Amino acid sequence: MKIIDNFLTDEKAVHAINYSKFWEDKSFYFRKANFKGFDRLEEKGSIGSYIVEHMMEEPELFDEYPFYSAYGYEYWPTVLMPGMDTDTDEDGEVYSLAMHCDYDVVKYNETGELSYPMFGAILYFGNHDVEGGLLKVEDKSIEPIHNRLVVFNSAKPHGVTKVTKGIRKSIAINFWLEPIMTLEGDLE
Repeated sequence: MKIIDNFLTDEKAVHAINYSKFWEDKSFYFRKANFKGFDRLEEKGSIGSYIVEHMMEEPELFDEYPFYSAYGYEYWPTVLMPGMDTDTDEDGEVYSLAMHCDYDVVKYNETGELSYPMFGAILYFGNHDVEGGLLKVEDKSIEPIHNRLVVFNSAKPHGVTKVTKGIRKSIAINFWLEPIMTLEGDLE
């Protein structure tokens, strides 16, 4: 797992993403990787490609996480706030996003086969007045701090504790070794 604070350095871009209509969209997006020279994406212009390109420029990430092996990546916005409690674990911890492992849901439902992402990432936006909403992964609790990037094994259990104050915003990204059935036909 890697945690990088103040990840994106272009404050104008961070502000534009933080206040974009992207957060109102409940869908997710998939992009074929099409890496050029292992350090640049062929496709430009989307929020996901902007973040992924900056991830690839981070030497400590590129050495540990095999971006160049990915067929593609999916990304989506997550907005959580008080009252969005979904689950309570055996220790009584309440979650706004229940503990789960990321996998290709459609493939599993159609074939019974589990297919997991290579790795995942979360980048936080805003979150200045958020209380709660901790990312629980690998026995760690990570605060949702503005412009913090967390890269981890999203095939392992993770969830978000109860948000008690504010609006918690993050972009989740998963990198896949092969196409996912979840978005078959929607590849760009």
